[in-house]
Amino acid sequence: MRFEYFPRSTENRYQEDFAAAMRQHGIVMEPTERLENSYLIARASSLDGVHFHWIESIIGEGSTMQRARATLGLYTYLRCLKRLNKRLIWTVHNHARHDKGMRVDALAYRVVARAADLIIVHSRWSGDYIQRKYNPAGRIVVMPHGNYDDFYHPRQSVAQTRRAAGLREDRPVCGVIGSVRPYRGHELAIQAAATWGDECQLFISGKPYNADYGRQIESAAGKHANIRCRLSRLTNDEYAEAVQACDIVLLPYNEVTSSGALLSAWSLSRPVIATALPLFCDFERDQLTRGAIKTTKPAPEAMTDAVRELLAINSAERIAAARGEADRFPWKSVVQPVAQVVQSWNGAAKSSGGST
Repeated sequence: MRFEYFPRSTENRYQEDFAAAMRQHGIVMEPTERLENSYLIARASSLDGVHFHWIESIIGEGSTMQRARATLGLYTYLRCLKRLNKRLIWTVHNHARHDKGMRVDALAYRVVARAADLIIVHSRWSGDYIQRKYNPAGRIVVMPHGNYDDFYHPRQSVAQTRRAAGLREDRPVCGVIGSVRPYRGHELAIQAAATWGDECQLFISGKPYNADYGRQIESAAGKHANIRCRLSRLTNDEYAEAVQACDIVLLPYNEVTSSGALLSAWSLSRPVIATALPLFCDFERDQLTRGAIKTTKPAPEAMTDAVRELLAINSAERIAAARGEADRFPWKSVVQPVAQVVQSWNGAAKSSGGST
């Protein structure tokens, strides 16, 4: 069976890893650059369906009117897809757009949810949310996010990365690594670090989503001697180096649906402290060994208590706990429930003598 996915991300490994794992189950997933009815019709005979990611990227970041037109175009595209008797898969990376949501965005999500034959979610909580919100006719399948094994190749040692960032080597480091955006909770991490004194350091590294927000974070961090900022785009290997320079990775998000950052940290053998959002609470309840993930209230004092609790665990034990969690989520295994549903479509089509 063959599916095309849209939109294609050049900054996230998820789609390539998912496609490679599905191919091992005999299902081809390839990117497409265009969502056009004529383009879809022309390739209908060689296509079993379409796989959507990041609905907010499909409708763009324009004005309300521009997003409304894009949503209408999306609706007509999906009607064409259904007339051709093709399947729609939707992976729920987000329940809503980060930072700049509009009411029309919610309509786009609803249009896709109601048309999808298969909806992939990354936690039980997310599946429950989608069921309550949209009551979709299609099947909801919980598929954990896969790990990042064999993806990162850090070139610098922990000591080298810490020295380059101006971090002390004789004090533990907590880090907020990756895209610098309001929903990721950098302000909370800074407020917590302000209470640590000489006990622990905070490392913030990543590209700000805009210059003003970057200056805001740098200004707040600059008031504290135990905080270091390196705000610039990170290559994949630089990201890995920054994560491994940390004893603990902080995910103090104020919203989250799915988190590649959690699996990245575990794949690089680093434990995580996260705000007690439903996704992270699911992972905390399911963890095999104490020390891989600790959730906390979104308050500086609570985060500081969590940092002290994890640092009290032996470093080797924390590393082993995080790595043990990563080992639970190889891509070939996590995609199995999705592959089984897609393969059942193929079997149903053969038994009826028709197309999927």
